[in-house]
Amino acid sequence: MNEEQREEWLITAKHEAGHAVMRWLRGLPLTDTHLRIEDGLVHGCVEGTGKLQRADDLLFVSLAGLSAESEYGVLSFDFEKSDTEDLRTARRILDDCEYLRLALPEGFEVGKTKPTIDPVEVALSKWFDECNRQLGAFCYVVEDVADAIIWRGGDLSATALEVILEKYEQN
Repeated sequence: MNEEQREEWLITAKHEAGHAVMRWLRGLPLTDTHLRIEDGLVHGCVEGTGKLQRADDLLFVSLAGLSAESEYGVLSFDFEKSDTEDLRTARRILDDCEYLRLALPEGFEVGKTKPTIDPVEVALSKWFDECNRQLGAFCYVVEDVADAIIWRGGDLSATALEVILEKYEQN
């Protein structure tokens, strides 16, 4: 593994740890986490369960990786210039679930106020801020999980994750 891959490995481990910890915070079943190098690029995956989940849970889990990667909103993140699978998933959830789209800014009326504000993008930003707030309160847990992913060579089982998380109490 070269230096660039090593840095990408660390970032990806933290990203995937964000997803895993948010699953825990939302009371979802814990699942296996994997990192792999394919074609010279680092890829990460937190497995799903294949079961239906609430849209708001899926939204938070989708945004949690980006939240951890951006240091819980401390580092700026440009939604417009980013096209990741996590963002596509979050946008799809917000597009499909009207109840998750937050109220538009005061004075905004659809079709009357210019420039046009996309309600999905407004909601995405607001939900990302909330994800940063919730996950940021458990940043030390994300760091421990990311360290465990790295220490175990990129494979962290749901059972091993559960052992790590047992020492933390959700408030």
